[in-house]
Amino acid sequence: MPVRRRMNVYFETGLLNEVSLLAARRKVSKSAVVEMAVQSFLTGDDAGQREAALIRRLDHLSRQMEGMDEDLSILGETLALYVPGMDERTASHAARSAGGCERPWTGAL
Repeated sequence: MPVRRRMNVYFETGLLNEVSLLAARRKVSKSAVVEMAVQSFLTGDDAGQREAALIRRLDHLSRQMEGMDEDLSILGETLALYVPGMDERTASHAARSAGGCERPWTGAL
């Protein structure tokens, strides 16, 4: 069992009441509740926040990659349609990779 040293701290009445209620609900001492809270504060117990930030960042990167994929498809279509001397095999591959979908701006050309 680890050696424990005594420390006196002062809490506002409302906070002390909350600590007492939590200790009663969990059937542990008030010292244990305060010790857990201090330990959580000191270790930066924010794994959930880090995971949420990572998920947001990965979603953002995924959307960026989808946009770049669409841009590359448009570039392939443009090359297939308007670059003279492109052989039929390369042009048909570019058209297939675009998924055969019409772009709204192709009618303007």
